[in-house]
Amino acid sequence: MDTAVASSAPSGLVTSVGIGSTTIKGAAGAISGSAILTVSAPALVSLVITPANPVLDYYGATRQFHAMGTYTDHSMVDLTDLVTWSSSDHAVALIGTDGFAIAVAISGSSTIGAQSGSISNSTLLSVHTANVSGQVSFPDSDMGWKPGIYDYLANGGGKLRVLGTDVSADVIPTSATTGTFTLSGIPFGVVTLCFDEGALYDVFTAASKCVEVNVDRDAVSGVGFHLVYHWTELLGYPAPWGTLNTQGPVPWKAQFVSADVAFIAFALDIPQNRVEIYRTLDRGANWTRIGQWIFDPTAWNTGTWAYPSHWQNFYFLDQNRGVLHATAAGIPCDSGGGYFFTADGGANWSIVPLPLTPTGYHVGTSAYARIGDTGLVMVGHVGCAVQGYNSGFYDAIWESADAGATWTLNWYSARDEWGTFIGVDANAAGRAVAYRGAQIQEFVLRDAQGNWTPHVNAGIRSEGRDIAVVGDTAWIVSVGGALPNGTYRSSDAGASWQKVSDSLLQDFDFVTAFKGFAQAGGPAYVTYDGGATWRYQSAGGAIWPGVMDIWAFDRTHAAWAETGFGDPNQTAQLFTYVEPWQARFEVRGHVALADANVSSGMADVPMASYRFVSNGPVPIDVQSLSLRASGTGNDAMDISTVRLWWDRNADGAVDAGDDLLASRAYPGDDATLSLSTVALDDLEQFHPVDLLVAYDFSAAAGSTGSFRLVLDVADIRAKQTGSDTTVSVTAPAGFMLTSRTVTVSP
Repeated sequence: MDTAVASSAPSGLVTSVGIGSTTIKGAAGAISGSAILTVSAPALVSLVITPANPVLDYYGATRQFHAMGTYTDHSMVDLTDLVTWSSSDHAVALIGTDGFAIAVAISGSSTIGAQSGSISNSTLLSVHTANVSGQVSFPDSDMGWKPGIYDYLANGGGKLRVLGTDVSADVIPTSATTGTFTLSGIPFGVVTLCFDEGALYDVFTAASKCVEVNVDRDAVSGVGFHLVYHWTELLGYPAPWGTLNTQGPVPWKAQFVSADVAFIAFALDIPQNRVEIYRTLDRGANWTRIGQWIFDPTAWNTGTWAYPSHWQNFYFLDQNRGVLHATAAGIPCDSGGGYFFTADGGANWSIVPLPLTPTGYHVGTSAYARIGDTGLVMVGHVGCAVQGYNSGFYDAIWESADAGATWTLNWYSARDEWGTFIGVDANAAGRAVAYRGAQIQEFVLRDAQGNWTPHVNAGIRSEGRDIAVVGDTAWIVSVGGALPNGTYRSSDAGASWQKVSDSLLQDFDFVTAFKGFAQAGGPAYVTYDGGATWRYQSAGGAIWPGVMDIWAFDRTHAAWAETGFGDPNQTAQLFTYVEPWQARFEVRGHVALADANVSSGMADVPMASYRFVSNGPVPIDVQSLSLRASGTGNDAMDISTVRLWWDRNADGAVDAGDDLLASRAYPGDDATLSLSTVALDDLEQFHPVDLLVAYDFSAAAGSTGSFRLVLDVADIRAKQTGSDTTVSVTAPAGFMLTSRTVTVSP
């Protein structure tokens, strides 16, 4: 009688089509009969929980449980979002209303239950991790110095850390330079342990501070490190080096043109006064004398013979092409108006005159910079201070387009406006920054077309310091000027300057806008954030102007000349930088976002905050990451847009200064989507980048439920910048980052 409940066939076969009661009638002629047919819903008879008896192997590990129900009609239905979930031990694991569980301990077990009415089932969730122990011992250094574990610990360092996780432990000192450690809660499988020096130190190479450990049992012991210092001494020195104790305080000057190629000039007086230049092509293993000038008083007095009296003023573009200041006898001062020039590594030297200012005599040069392969800039002054003579004083800039074979006078000051240039540097495009000290205190800037223009310094005062230029970024140190003392940086090739730190550096050089090297007060330092902060790398001797210097060639190659005065071993030494070419990065949760309740229709609701950090010198191009949705809500219908933001101020919220990298919608419920990060800057070593995932929730009626996302770090796609070499995130296998849970109500 009710076809919405049952249908019947002539044979008497009745088929249920809906829930309810209906009357079934049968008739034969005038005779009939009836019966009441009741169709009831199939009853739940059992629940099956999957996965069965899972084991989680790190604090914070998550697992999505599912409940499958079987009914009296043999049908099977996913009841994950309908059953009531429970955890027997909240100190071990927590579970949400949608069956999503998280480990909150490093060991233990908890019974995970699911119940619907009188039907229930359970499974056992276990948390099982390992302990890893070992020792740290600082090796001897070429400087005769070692860092101290107590110093590390007092400044936030001296820790062992499992990369990609929050697991860490302090080193327990057994002496000033040795210690032991024990890490608990370590996942099974291959993990990467690193000695964390903190934010104030960077003494050892990134590669030597980390070791891979295969955790295949509950306790792994005996883990050690083969730490390597960043700065290592040259293999050897030219012969005059060993006789310098009788030659005056600092009778040498070095210049490196690469980590392998270096030059040393000496002023010697035994058996006669002479100047010599030596060259190495193999990082000090072998040295060759490429120039010698023996002082000849007779020839000097005739004024027909040149000698490198200012022997510390020399500069090489490469292993073959270089110049050395040439002087000749003159009144009132020696006429330093020329340069010795070689294009064949010292096999032949010629004298190249320097053009002078209209009334000048005597040239003193103080700094050099290169432009491209053959361009050379030299800054200095014309004139000398001798009582009774006054032909004029000038600051001047010379340039050579052919590596020093010929010179032009490109700029000079007004007569007797003499400040003495303290430094100059240039970029490959030809833009350069020079600075005049003393009473002038003024920048002179070069544009890409070769025009030099004086520029007001806006309160900077620099005396005997240095200048570095990379691209259009420049650095200088100001002391005693109208502006506060410290390091200043320009992002427009010297046109304007902003203070970046209180650091007072003596000699410094940069290889990128982020990474640079310096020595200050003797020790060597490195910066990874453009000079805002500096990390201590090595002890060193006191400053000796014009001799101590530091050169940066690329992210993994640099050199340092150290005089030995006041250093741990009281020995003058030359060092090169050690940093193996290695790409390594990790991703960790950054801003902790608490679970929250929001209303439907809300936009840019923060869901997850991530920090990307490169731990190696190779820049990394992060290309995409994949997010997997979960929760009781319908991710495709209830989330209108998923946005990935570059969180510029790292505050875990969408702000006006943040950059939108990508936006998409989930293709289905509990689906996975990939978001592009190609607009992100390259990851530079120790220069973190923060990302933020935010949801726009639909305003449609019925948009309710809980929402969450999971980032499997193995799904992050990255490569070495400028190549197709893939770089994977360093983290334990299967490691995932889970967002907060947001519950939406109408």
